[in-house]
Amino acid sequence: MTGYDVNTVFMAQKIGQLRAVSDSVLSAATSMECPSGDLGPGDISGAVQDLAEAWRDGIEEIGTRISEMSGHVSDAMDNYEAVEQAGYDAFMSGVCPTVPTGTQP
Repeated sequence: MTGYDVNTVFMAQKIGQLRAVSDSVLSAATSMECPSGDLGPGDISGAVQDLAEAWRDGIEEIGTRISEMSGHVSDAMDNYEAVEQAGYDAFMSGVCPTVPTGTQP
């Protein structure tokens, strides 16, 4: 392998998609209401409430993990861009010292 090419535009699109999914999942978790009132004999109401709370908590955890994933992908993209810029700056400072750094086309 002679090198690599990172498509940061594609990464940025995926980060946006991950953030949108996370927002939707977290919104769904927040809007879940546990049933109240008498749902039947015995402890059915308590069992249904426990189940609904477990589902809500699980969905909220999924949304949080998706959000964390988008942050990690964003950090990776920022690092790729920084490495590319540093390589460009180093190259330009050695080859064309009159070109200011940080002005990659």
